[in-house]
Amino acid sequence: MFNRAITQEEVEHVIKHGEAIAAYPMAKPYPSLLHFAFVDARPIHIVIAQSSDGECYL
Repeated sequence: MFNRAITQEEVEHVIKHGEAIAAYPMAKPYPSLLHFAFVDARPIHIVIAQSSDGECYL
């Protein structure tokens, strides 16, 4: 985020309004999804992993 000047608000926007464009069910340590959205005409991709207890990691 810091290297690419992506704000927390932009990350939240992608999580809430983005589209899951790829799934990585065998990813370690947790399965993950690649989310994508445009934020102010800027394309942003975020990988979100979720543990078995529901905790999410970016």
